[in-house]
Amino acid sequence: MKILNAEQLRVADKNIMLNQKITSVELMGRAANSCFRWLINHLSEGCRSIYIFCGVGNNGGDGMAIASLLRENGLEIKVFELLFSNQPSADFLFYRDEWTQSGEKVFPIQSEKDFPKIDSSAVVIDAVFGYGLNRPPEKWVQCLFAYLNESNLEIISIDVPSGLYLDKIPATEETVIKARHTLTFEFPKLVFFLPQTSTFTGDWHLMSLQSNPEDLEGIDCQQFLLDEKIMAAMLKPRARFSHKGTFGHALLVGGSYGKIGAMLLSAKACLRSGAGLVSVFVPRCGYLPFQSALPEIMVIDDEADKQLEDIKIPKKFTAVGIGMGMGQHPKTGRALHRFLLKNRSPLLLDADALNILSQKTAWLSLLPPQSVLTPHPKELERLIGTWKDDFEKIEKTQDFARRHQLVVLIKGAHTLIVTQDDIWINSTGNPGMASAGSGDVLSGIITGFLAQGYATNEAAILGVYLHGLAGDLAVADCQSEASLIASDIVENLGNAFRVFGK
Repeated sequence: MKILNAEQLRVADKNIMLNQKITSVELMGRAANSCFRWLINHLSEGCRSIYIFCGVGNNGGDGMAIASLLRENGLEIKVFELLFSNQPSADFLFYRDEWTQSGEKVFPIQSEKDFPKIDSSAVVIDAVFGYGLNRPPEKWVQCLFAYLNESNLEIISIDVPSGLYLDKIPATEETVIKARHTLTFEFPKLVFFLPQTSTFTGDWHLMSLQSNPEDLEGIDCQQFLLDEKIMAAMLKPRARFSHKGTFGHALLVGGSYGKIGAMLLSAKACLRSGAGLVSVFVPRCGYLPFQSALPEIMVIDDEADKQLEDIKIPKKFTAVGIGMGMGQHPKTGRALHRFLLKNRSPLLLDADALNILSQKTAWLSLLPPQSVLTPHPKELERLIGTWKDDFEKIEKTQDFARRHQLVVLIKGAHTLIVTQDDIWINSTGNPGMASAGSGDVLSGIITGFLAQGYATNEAAILGVYLHGLAGDLAVADCQSEASLIASDIVENLGNAFRVFGK
């Protein structure tokens, strides 16, 4: 699913009108009808009054049109017009006139003294700014937003919570409406998925403008939300007449004394992701645990007992994942360097491999093009430096990916897969996955897809989505978010594949 910026959204609207030969007033009517249908289906039975706060632009026009539709359904509607500009849009005036010509009132607000007292059982609809905001609202408008937020009433924002920009972080929380629901048109917005801004949107819902695929032709989109349609198209069917060699031979390198569990989790996840063969290279202390716990895994052990000191790879593997539980012993760092000098297989780096790499940035030139990096937030910071906000974090990560020809994950509630050209945003997963070993499982899954011959961006996309989906299925089946552990994710990978009939 595409995610568009403000300019692309304007182009999409124009294309819909041009291709379908409709006016902007008719397009606004479609928007209002979609919102109206959602509201009627979701408003609580106890809701008898709705307060609609409208700006004087097109978002306010949406609000005015929604008001007329709700009134016809027998609800008590009060409409407020925020007079922060003397240049209302033509479409806003059309639907404002429609409202007033039916005999209804519009209550003007232009200062704090005009703020209404709102019934405690009312619902508030925010139709003030939408996505077009590019500067801080007037002080009295900010005060209105704070007043509405403090009311603890259910607030439903139209398109985007008012005060929220699409391309930067608001100066303070007080300048943004905190919605319980956001009814957004056709496409989700990037700010719905970022830690610093997603708290304002509540639950978001897509409203249809009845667009067609040709309406998006010529719009060069670089941001996408992962969904089942993308996954179904990307996952390859397994041929009936295939064998274990068909699906690649993955090698996982890592582990140290006390951290062999990270490799056990990663190796099992790699197998569950569909790799035909999986070998591990671990210090000698990992040999018996692997031979006992995972009979499907082939084990190569280092001559050193407690950490990796000499990564001797006897053959070329289809893909390699390195770093899980590896530790940062100086001898391990030197072993990593020697490995990178020789390796020619598709590569994933995680955990301590990244920590060592952040101290030896010249080694980045040794990584095969399109290698996958899976850092947690602190590991990412060590690689790219600090950032002032989520937008700068994304910008610096993509710049890093471009300079070094990498695929880099920004892990979080909505993990981002950052390639040189695109950004893919994950839609699966839950807070229960913030648990020890979850990242090791993810690295194993992605390495498994690399071993099967998927392109690196595809392996990362599939791995992240299925990892989150397996976590969701584990919670839906028998776990709570609080009790979810990494092993539960591994055990539900099969169920995640079954969603796609694989």
